[in-house]
Amino acid sequence: MDVVSLSDTLFDALVTATQDDLVRFAEPWSKTDELRQIRIGAEVAADVLTLFSSSRRWRVR
Repeated sequence: MDVVSLSDTLFDALVTATQDDLVRFAEPWSKTDELRQIRIGAEVAADVLTLFSSSRRWRVR
């Protein structure tokens, strides 16, 4: 099982972002070295951001 940790600031930004925002954010994120090395394109990055943005119910403090 993989665990993902997000800062409160990033988490709050993601849960308030629109779908258009997420698609727009995904493009530059997909061009980072980390994602380019594992060949993650903008479409998959947008899917991941969408998953994270809908994870409000997952938050545990």
